[in-house]
Amino acid sequence: PSNLAAIRADDHLLGVWTTRKTEVLERLTLDLAALVRRNQPQLVTARNLYAQVALNPHAEAWYAQSLDQALRDYDFTALMAMPSMEQAPDPIAFFNALVEAVKQRPHGLERSLFELQSTDWRHRRDLPSTELADQMRLLYSLGVRHLGYYPDNPYRATPDPAVIQPVLAAQSSLPAVSR
Repeated sequence: PSNLAAIRADDHLLGVWTTRKTEVLERLTLDLAALVRRNQPQLVTARNLYAQVALNPHAEAWYAQSLDQALRDYDFTALMAMPSMEQAPDPIAFFNALVEAVKQRPHGLERSLFELQSTDWRHRRDLPSTELADQMRLLYSLGVRHLGYYPDNPYRATPDPAVIQPVLAAQSSLPAVSR
């Protein structure tokens, strides 16, 4: 039906709509990547996903994002591993659940980058660098291979490079991932 309310009222139709919407967005970005790759053959692609896409089976309908499709179609999948943004009551449980969900997918950890937040946007404050470093250590201990964080503010030295750099350097001896 052309009526979106009718589609949302029917679970089957909503499923079809969600799948099509996700596939159209994926196809658009992959077609654009193919065009760019003509002049930039070294192009590496990444799809950014909300954590809920990995944690909640209903999230694809909300965001038109699919972890399985992203892992299949892009070189990397960047997951927003941000417990403050998600208002997770237990950040450690949040990280454990997110990593476990990614581990269940073929090449999940090899091709996923876990994005951490260095700012609590809700309360407009920088997170302590030690907290970010502890999150990195936890994720590495759970088997995560690729980490990132943002924002990085060199003018305020947040996060503090002296705190973050040793954690990242400790993981630099891992072998590279090839596709």
